[in-house]
Amino acid sequence: MNMKKTVWRVLLCVLLCACFVFPMVGCSDEEPPLEPSQPTDSQNTRQWLSEEPEKIPEVSDKGIYALYAVNSSKAGTISGKTMHRLEDGVTAGTVTAKARMGYRFVRWSDGVTEATRSGDSFTETTVVTAIFDYDCRQ
Repeated sequence: MNMKKTVWRVLLCVLLCACFVFPMVGCSDEEPPLEPSQPTDSQNTRQWLSEEPEKIPEVSDKGIYALYAVNSSKAGTISGKTMHRLEDGVTAGTVTAKARMGYRFVRWSDGVTEATRSGDSFTETTVVTAIFDYDCRQ
């Protein structure tokens, strides 16, 4: 009788451990769409998440700004200011794209592949999107 209880306890422990470990290893619980977007020249893998910015910071005046956005707030964040006024020779400060667990940083929408960037200068208001995707290893 004690042997049966021990076996059931071991099985229960194994199942509980599997529930906590395996979701952290693979992709998030969000399902990718059926059709991924086509690869671009700068990437060799398919992009599952849209590259469009999820939400663009709003500006209240007519100045020139560097605006930083993410394609999915579930996939990642930006540390640093997401809105930089770029007038009179001023350049943007430092921003860093940080992927959440289960996702990876792919690139910025202007082709920059380093997650941290600074010193951006534009001649007109420009939105630069941090592009994240599922971190699935196949």
